[in-house]
Amino acid sequence: QRESAQRDAERERRLRVDSEARAKQALQEAARYRSRLKLLTQEFAR
Repeated sequence: QRESAQRDAERERRLRVDSEARAKQALQEAARYRSRLKLLTQEFAR
């Protein structure tokens, strides 16, 4: 009983770390796209 609870907690932690890493990656990607979009917008404005 205790071991399975421990395993569950460990799995929860891994999943959380994993999804936090994915969220961080998504934010970085969004920032990259934003700056790219800004550049393109400036190009077209000329």
